[in-house]
Amino acid sequence: MALVRIDTSHNGLAFIGVGNIEFYARSAAPMHPISYPGIVGSRLPSLHEFNFLLCPGDLIVLHTDGISRRYATDGVLEREAHASPQCLAETIALSYARPNDDATLIVLSFASNSNRSGIEGNYAKNFNS
Repeated sequence: MALVRIDTSHNGLAFIGVGNIEFYARSAAPMHPISYPGIVGSRLPSLHEFNFLLCPGDLIVLHTDGISRRYATDGVLEREAHASPQCLAETIALSYARPNDDATLIVLSFASNSNRSGIEGNYAKNFNS
C-alpha cells in the first residue's frame, strides 16, 4: 500500500509505502523512496515520509509487484517520452504485467507553467489475468 500526496501549490510530492510497491521517477531531481517491508493490518513497521520537489516534465510510475520492473531498464520511458500517462500505462501493463498475478499501475506526469500547475494526466487500473 502506498500513499502519495501531491501539493501543486508548492510543487511537492510526499510518499509513504508498505509492502510490494515500486516507485520509479524520471525526474530532474533524484527520487528514491523506500517502500518498507510489511503487511498492512499485520506487521506494520515504523514508517518514514519521503518528500520531493516536482519539476515540469517529471514522470512518476507506481505499481505493485504484478508489473515487472524491466520497463525501467528496457527503455520504454525514453521511447514513449511524449506519450500521455494513459498510453504509457497501457504500454507498460500490456508488455510487463505478470501473467498469473494481479497488478495495479499508476502513471503521473507533472506539468507547471504560468497558466497551470499540477498533474497533467493520470491513469490507474487494476489488471487481473
